[in-house]
Amino acid sequence: MRFIGLSSRRRLGVAVVVGVLAGAFPHGIPINDMHGPLCYARQRLQGADPYAPICHWNPFGAVLPAYPLTTGVVVLPFAALFKSDELATAVIMGLSYALVAWAFLGRG
Repeated sequence: MRFIGLSSRRRLGVAVVVGVLAGAFPHGIPINDMHGPLCYARQRLQGADPYAPICHWNPFGAVLPAYPLTTGVVVLPFAALFKSDELATAVIMGLSYALVAWAFLGRG
C-alpha cells in the first residue's frame, strides 16, 4: 500500500503551525530541563566555568545534577540570541516540535 503524503508546501505549513503553537504555550515553570544547558552555554560565552555552582541550583533549594557539556554546545546559539531562559526555551521547543511534525508528515 502506497502512502500519498502531503506536498512539501503543506508539510511546511503544518510544521510551522505546530511549531508556533508549541512555542506559544508558556514554559515558564520555575525550573525546567533547559535551565542547565542554557546556563552552561551562557557561562561558556562569558569565558567562565560551565560546571560552576551557579548552574546547579533551583528555586526549591535542591542541587541539580550536572548535564553533559554537549547539551550546552547545542543550545549555544539560543543562549547568545535570547537573554531569557523562558524565551530561549519557547524557541527551542517550537523548532523541535516543527521538525518532528515535518518528519512525521513525510512518513505518513
